[in-house]
Amino acid sequence: MGRSLPSPRPLHPSLLVDPSLYGAIRPTWTAAMAARKQRRRVPVGPHCTVLFENAQTVLFQIQEVLHIETGGRPTAARIAHEFAAYAPLSANPGELTATLFVQSDCRATGDRLVAGLHDGRVGVALRVGRRHHLAHVHPDVDPADPVKYLRFSLDPAARRALCAGAPAALLLLGPRLTAVQPLRRATRLELAADLLESPTIQST
Repeated sequence: MGRSLPSPRPLHPSLLVDPSLYGAIRPTWTAAMAARKQRRRVPVGPHCTVLFENAQTVLFQIQEVLHIETGGRPTAARIAHEFAAYAPLSANPGELTATLFVQSDCRATGDRLVAGLHDGRVGVALRVGRRHHLAHVHPDVDPADPVKYLRFSLDPAARRALCAGAPAALLLLGPRLTAVQPLRRATRLELAADLLESPTIQST
């Protein structure tokens, strides 16, 4: 019998390291997160990179923003604002979320990709075994933003397959455009672990 998914646990500001103390642990935490993000980062074609997110990567990013932009002295309102901004990266049970970065030396190519991701002409899919799961692209405040938030909703069979070590790949799909990038074992292990714990993000 399959293992049931846990209920989501909120990712809350109380989980942050005290911003006034963060600077002391920042070098160690930054090095650890860099190694973890390397396992979670997937290039898809020559112009796109996908970073799979989870509670730890989101908390780290919020912590970094607060440290850099407020000097370690954020107000409660600023903390709430950052948690709200990163809420699209919260994953419900059975979901995976990611940040997609469009980076191209050719501005016209980059602009076409960004526009296509915004209007649906370009899509990103996660293939697990033979099953394809098209990502939902979070609506942009700025359609020209080259950073996109993705959400993959996996059915039970795909979740079981991924947790069992099935092959997986990311696909970039569009007019006259197909890129396929198989996921390394280290990446698949990270994602399997994510599926067992998917906290939501609360700003207060």
